[in-house]
Amino acid sequence: MISFVVKWTIKTGCNEKALVGLQQLAQAVAQEPGTLMYLVNTPDPIQFTCAQGDEHESLPTPSPQEVIFIEQYVDENAFCQHVHGTAFQQFLSEYGDLFLFSNGQPFVTIEFLKRQAGFIRPEASASC
Repeated sequence: MISFVVKWTIKTGCNEKALVGLQQLAQAVAQEPGTLMYLVNTPDPIQFTCAQGDEHESLPTPSPQEVIFIEQYVDENAFCQHVHGTAFQQFLSEYGDLFLFSNGQPFVTIEFLKRQAGFIRPEASASC
């Protein structure tokens, strides 16, 4: 199994169109059998205080242009099939210019993960 968090940056003024494309991409990726989890997130400027008085917010303050993907694939081959597959390549062709690029590819930060403990409740898979 291969899991990671990857971040992209939407160009200024392109958020609305980029988010439409990302929603379409997520729907298409749902058809890829080797993709176990594909979550597309944007920063939430939420701030709240627990009943016990402790305060919480995102720190450092994230950029509203940021897109955070949380992905999991059966194996490295499934990831490669995703990246080179029709859904992702069509997305890049149609929406790629809405994101920061470097050397002809999306500029991303990526961190591969190795699960040590935890769980995922079935309710977590409810669609947005």
